[in-house]
Parts: sequence; structure tokens; C-alpha cells
Amino acid sequence: MNQPCKSYSDDQLWRILQADDGEDNQVSANHLAECPHRQARLERIAGEPDQWRDIHDSLQVDDEGDVAGSSALEKQTPETRSWRRERWKSPNAWTESMAKSLLTAASHPEMLGRIGRYDVERLIGSGGMGVVFKAYDPELHRPVAVKLLAPYLASSGSARNRFAREARAAAAVVDDHVVPIHNVETDGEHPFLVMKFIAGGSLQQRLDREGPLEVCEVLRIGIHTAKGLAAAHAQGLIHRDVKPSNILLDEGVD
Repeated sequence: MNQPCKSYSDDQLWRILQADDGEDNQVSANHLAECPHRQARLERIAGEPDQWRDIHDSLQVDDEGDVAGSSALEKQTPETRSWRRERWKSPNAWTESMAKSLLTAASHPEMLGRIGRYDVERLIGSGGMGVVFKAYDPELHRPVAVKLLAPYLASSGSARNRFAREARAAAAVVDDHVVPIHNVETDGEHPFLVMKFIAGGSLQQRLDREGPLEVCEVLRIGIHTAKGLAAAHAQGLIHRDVKPSNILLDEGVD
């Protein structure tokens, strides 16, 4: 029998998000997870609904039967749990100092750090699933974008497996309207993938900067986006999160 839904104020919900992973807080978290109304309020307080959905999906049972909802919590270190709480407080609040802690020492004083063979220049984006850096590939002499899986997800075998599966599937999509993936590394402490760096920024950034677009521009971008999605669909992939911030505009491409 379902228990009646407890009444929590926004202050109480905020304290639960900030609290340590004690027994009392775990009971509250379990109860909130079963209450759609409270989940909606948590989404408003702590992040965007699509970020919660992606985190939930990443911590589901994978093909190897790793039930991350329980085993991942058992495997998490105090440092990982601290990361998880900080990210739930404000999923888009990554700073360069926070992101730098995921990197090894920089090979050049002007660089933020290093991941694998890539020299990281700066943080360019973040979300519930991880962070994205602009980096430089010294072997192929080209700028790249490097996406790291968030630390609290990297501790989950199912999340790591899903990250690797989706990266391999995305790399199989070869189309002029899809950002190509150059490399995937999933064996280290922080799994990451390497993509072409798109210098023009996102459609959302352009809208924020210039306001509504002309009809011809809306049609042009819409057609190109549809072609990219069609290429993904041909490989059996469904994007699920098509929005202006996920549409990148290459410089000098009409």
C-alpha cells in the first residue's frame, strides 16, 4: 500500500538536497522519489527536468545487470557523494576551478589542465551529465571538444557502460550535419569522448545574442537539423533532447 505523500516546504526540500547521505536523509530521498508532485518541485529547485531524466536513465540496470540505484551508492566514496550533492544543488553551476579538479596538471601555463593526450584550454559547457571542454590535440594539431562524464556517474558501472554504448553508436553516424566523434576513452577514472570543436557556438547562444531569427534562417537551420536527425534515425538512434542549446552552428557555413 502506498503511503500518503508527506508535505515538504521548499526550505525542507533544499535542506534534503544539501544534507549528507545519512539514514534519515535516505528515507526522505526514497519517499520523494516515489512522489511525482515532489519530484516536480525538486526539478524546479535543483535542475532541469531533462537533466534529472538523463541522470535517472544513466543509473538504470544495464546489460550486465548492474543495479546502480543500490550498488552505485555502495561504491561511492565520500568525495563522490560530495560531488553528487554539489551537482544536484545547481547542475549548471560548474566553475573552471571545479572542472580543473578532474584534470591532470597542465603541460603549459596557459592551459587549464590535461585529460589523456589532450591539452584542455577552457570550460565551454556543463549539465547534469558532465562537462565539456575546449581542448587541443597535439598529435593531430587541431582543436577539439572533450566531454567528461560527471564524477558521481563515473562511479556507476551502468552509467559508464551507457556512456560507452552511446558514444560508439553516435560515432557510427557519419553526416555533414552531425558533429563527428574522434575518440572515446572509458577505462580511466573519468570517461570522456572527443568531438570536433564547433566554433560558432549553439543556436541558443545566437538567440540570446541576436533575438528571434528571420524566417529564412529558421527554415535553413531547421532543414539542417532535420537532416542530422534523419542520419541518426537511420542508425537506430533517437536524440530525445532536441533544443537550441544542443544545436551547434559552425562558423562560415551558410
